[in-house]
Amino acid sequence: MRSHVKFVVALFHETASCIRSMPLILIQPLWTLLALIGFLTLWLFILMALATSDHQSRDQRMLHTTTDKDLLSVGTELKNKLTSFTLIRYRDSSWIQFMWWYLLIAFVWIAEFLCSCQQMVIAGAVSSWYFSRDRDNLGFPILNATRDLVCCHLGSVALGSFLITAVKLPRLIIQQTTARLRQFEEYRLARTALQACGCCLWVVEKFLNYLTRNAYTMVVLKRTNFCVSARLAFQTLFSNTIRVAAINSIGDFILLLGKLIVASLTAIVGVILIRVSIMTL
Repeated sequence: MRSHVKFVVALFHETASCIRSMPLILIQPLWTLLALIGFLTLWLFILMALATSDHQSRDQRMLHTTTDKDLLSVGTELKNKLTSFTLIRYRDSSWIQFMWWYLLIAFVWIAEFLCSCQQMVIAGAVSSWYFSRDRDNLGFPILNATRDLVCCHLGSVALGSFLITAVKLPRLIIQQTTARLRQFEEYRLARTALQACGCCLWVVEKFLNYLTRNAYTMVVLKRTNFCVSARLAFQTLFSNTIRVAAINSIGDFILLLGKLIVASLTAIVGVILIRVSIMTL
């Protein structure tokens, strides 16, 4: 256990050195957030366009010829009696009904694709820093990683994000169906079965997320396609299962302690500021 703790401490030390050498890597999530906001804006625009693209149909209907009174009760008879009217209906076209599913799949897939692009850029920048002999003269590692992503690795990112989408989308549908079945007691067995399926898909999704993150690192290091990189990543993780589990557990515990310390210090400073402001009043 002590060796694992020392390894985690050394790992955090290397992480701090990497961030000092490439401080711009901290704003990569900001670029991803801006890309997600832009995509969400475009997606909402397409959603509104589909929602308002109903097909108009006109139907001529006949009326009985009767003497009508004025709506304002003036007592005058209408000279021009209404004998027919046009009924206008708005219906969805057949292709629009299929476009809703395409739009839903595109939303999940492209969102995962943008997040995977961020992971690939970070993996490329960190690997170039780690294996560089002169870490003080790296040039522009983030730009180089972005260039490699656009020129070489978009297919791997698209495939990895599609695998996650293929699991996440059924899980979301099952989750929504389960929520609707809660109000029907006679479907308790079906609801339980769907919840079990949702839990299994959740486990598979978490596994794929972890595997794809390591596969992207292998893509950058080995310059291989996604399938080969995923196989290499799985073999590496499987051959070091105990060590990886111990390191992840210790690392998560250290991060939890850091979060608790930051939250405690923030609460203490907030209480002090509140007391000072009350005393000055």
